[in-house]
Amino acid sequence: MVRDGVELPSGLSEVTLPAGRYAKASHRGAYSALGDAWARLMGEWLPRSGFRVGAGPSYEVYVTDPRTTATEDLVTDLYVPLTAT
Repeated sequence: MVRDGVELPSGLSEVTLPAGRYAKASHRGAYSALGDAWARLMGEWLPRSGFRVGAGPSYEVYVTDPRTTATEDLVTDLYVPLTAT
């Protein structure tokens, strides 16, 4: 969420995500391993879940600050919109 009156840098735009059900997985460690975390979420958990990918974007939330957090302690939450199968 961007506060009112804050101007976004050139090339960025604010997007409102649709309400609904999302799967969330938390990854701890280097950003370079995020591809593996996404692969496990989408390739292992999702097929067994009884859900499929719903409308809207998948996204990441960078919970910790890489400027002040050791690489092995970085936390990133992965979100995927869901719909029932």
